[in-house]
Amino acid sequence: MSGITHVLDRAGWEDGGQLSIQDGKVVNYQSGKAGQDKTFYTLDLPLEAPVLTQAEKLATYMKAIAKYHPGESLNIAGFSSGGVIARTYMVQRKDDEPKVASLVTIATPVIKQVKSLFIPYLD
Repeated sequence: MSGITHVLDRAGWEDGGQLSIQDGKVVNYQSGKAGQDKTFYTLDLPLEAPVLTQAEKLATYMKAIAKYHPGESLNIAGFSSGGVIARTYMVQRKDDEPKVASLVTIATPVIKQVKSLFIPYLD
Protein backbone atom coordinates (compact mmCIF):
# COMPACT_ATOMS: atom_id res chain seq x y z
CA MET A 1 0.00 0.00 0.00
CA SER A 2 1.47 3.35 -0.97
CA GLY A 3 0.56 6.96 -1.69
CA ILE A 4 -2.93 8.11 -0.90
CA THR A 5 -4.25 4.60 -0.24
CA HIS A 6 -1.98 4.34 2.80
CA VAL A 7 -3.22 7.69 4.11
CA LEU A 8 -6.87 6.71 3.60
CA ASP A 9 -6.30 3.37 5.32
CA ARG A 10 -4.77 5.08 8.35
CA ALA A 11 -7.75 7.48 8.46
CA GLY A 12 -10.20 4.58 8.78
CA TRP A 13 -11.24 4.15 5.14
CA GLU A 14 -11.72 0.63 3.76
CA ASP A 15 -10.09 -0.42 0.50
CA GLY A 16 -12.93 -1.54 -1.79
CA GLY A 17 -10.50 -2.94 -4.34
CA GLN A 18 -8.86 -2.31 -7.68
CA LEU A 19 -11.46 -1.95 -10.43
CA SER A 20 -10.89 -2.62 -14.10
CA ILE A 21 -13.09 -2.91 -17.18
CA GLN A 22 -12.91 -6.23 -19.02
CA ASP A 23 -15.19 -7.05 -21.95
CA GLY A 24 -17.34 -4.03 -21.08
CA LYS A 25 -17.90 -5.11 -17.47
CA VAL A 26 -16.38 -3.70 -14.29
CA VAL A 27 -14.41 -6.32 -12.37
CA ASN A 28 -12.73 -6.05 -8.99
CA TYR A 29 -9.25 -7.62 -9.10
CA GLN A 30 -8.44 -6.88 -5.50
CA SER A 31 -11.77 -7.41 -3.86
CA GLY A 32 -11.96 -5.54 -0.61
CA LYS A 33 -14.85 -4.49 1.57
CA ALA A 34 -17.13 -2.96 -1.05
CA GLY A 35 -20.34 -1.46 0.15
CA GLN A 36 -19.19 -0.34 3.60
CA ASP A 37 -19.15 3.26 4.80
CA LYS A 38 -15.94 5.13 4.03
CA THR A 39 -14.90 2.82 1.19
CA PHE A 40 -12.47 3.87 -1.53
CA TYR A 41 -11.66 2.25 -4.86
CA THR A 42 -8.72 2.56 -7.22
CA LEU A 43 -9.45 2.48 -10.95
CA ASP A 44 -7.60 1.34 -14.06
CA LEU A 45 -7.90 3.96 -16.81
CA PRO A 46 -6.43 3.76 -20.33
CA LEU A 47 -3.57 6.22 -19.81
CA GLU A 48 -2.86 6.72 -23.52
CA ALA A 49 -6.49 7.33 -24.43
CA PRO A 50 -7.96 10.82 -24.97
CA VAL A 51 -9.40 12.56 -21.90
CA LEU A 52 -13.00 12.20 -23.11
CA THR A 53 -12.53 8.43 -23.55
CA GLN A 54 -11.13 8.16 -20.03
CA ALA A 55 -14.03 10.24 -18.68
CA GLU A 56 -16.45 7.79 -20.33
CA LYS A 57 -14.64 4.92 -18.57
CA LEU A 58 -14.93 6.83 -15.29
CA ALA A 59 -18.68 7.09 -15.89
CA THR A 60 -18.82 3.30 -16.24
CA TYR A 61 -16.93 2.90 -12.97
CA MET A 62 -19.15 5.40 -11.19
CA LYS A 63 -22.28 3.48 -12.17
CA ALA A 64 -20.76 0.23 -10.91
CA ILE A 65 -19.61 1.79 -7.63
CA ALA A 66 -23.07 3.32 -7.12
CA LYS A 67 -24.52 -0.21 -7.15
CA TYR A 68 -22.31 -1.03 -4.13
CA HIS A 69 -23.58 2.12 -2.39
CA PRO A 70 -27.24 2.59 -3.39
CA GLY A 71 -28.71 6.00 -2.62
CA GLU A 72 -25.37 7.46 -1.53
CA SER A 73 -23.56 10.40 -3.08
CA LEU A 74 -20.04 9.55 -4.15
CA ASN A 75 -16.81 11.50 -3.74
CA ILE A 76 -14.14 11.61 -6.43
CA ALA A 77 -10.45 12.29 -5.85
CA GLY A 78 -8.04 12.60 -8.74
CA PHE A 79 -4.30 13.18 -8.84
CA SER A 80 -2.72 15.10 -11.73
CA SER A 81 -4.34 13.94 -14.97
CA GLY A 82 -6.83 11.93 -12.91
CA GLY A 83 -8.20 15.26 -11.72
CA VAL A 84 -8.56 16.42 -15.33
CA ILE A 85 -10.43 13.22 -16.16
CA ALA A 86 -12.68 13.58 -13.10
CA ARG A 87 -13.42 17.22 -13.88
CA THR A 88 -14.25 16.30 -17.48
CA TYR A 89 -16.57 13.56 -16.21
CA MET A 90 -18.33 16.10 -13.99
CA VAL A 91 -18.89 18.45 -16.94
CA GLN A 92 -20.08 15.64 -19.23
CA ARG A 93 -22.13 13.62 -16.71
CA LYS A 94 -25.82 13.09 -17.23
CA ASP A 95 -28.61 13.63 -14.72
CA ASP A 96 -29.27 9.90 -14.36
CA GLU A 97 -25.68 9.18 -13.30
CA PRO A 98 -24.68 8.76 -9.64
CA LYS A 99 -24.73 11.85 -7.45
CA VAL A 100 -21.32 13.28 -6.69
CA ALA A 101 -20.91 14.96 -3.30
CA SER A 102 -17.43 16.32 -3.92
CA LEU A 103 -14.53 16.42 -6.34
CA VAL A 104 -11.02 16.73 -4.90
CA THR A 105 -8.14 17.30 -7.28
CA ILE A 106 -4.50 17.14 -6.28
CA ALA A 107 -1.75 18.65 -8.45
CA THR A 108 -4.19 18.88 -11.36
CA PRO A 109 -3.45 21.30 -14.19
CA VAL A 110 -6.27 23.76 -14.78
CA ILE A 111 -5.41 26.28 -17.50
CA LYS A 112 -4.24 23.71 -20.03
CA GLN A 113 -7.48 21.72 -19.75
CA VAL A 114 -9.68 24.77 -20.09
CA LYS A 115 -7.83 25.77 -23.25
CA SER A 116 -7.92 22.26 -24.72
CA LEU A 117 -11.65 21.86 -24.08
CA PHE A 118 -12.87 25.26 -25.26
CA ILE A 119 -10.44 26.75 -27.81
CA PRO A 120 -11.92 24.73 -30.70
CA TYR A 121 -15.30 26.37 -29.94
CA LEU A 122 -14.08 29.96 -29.72
CA ASP A 123 -14.05 30.62 -33.47
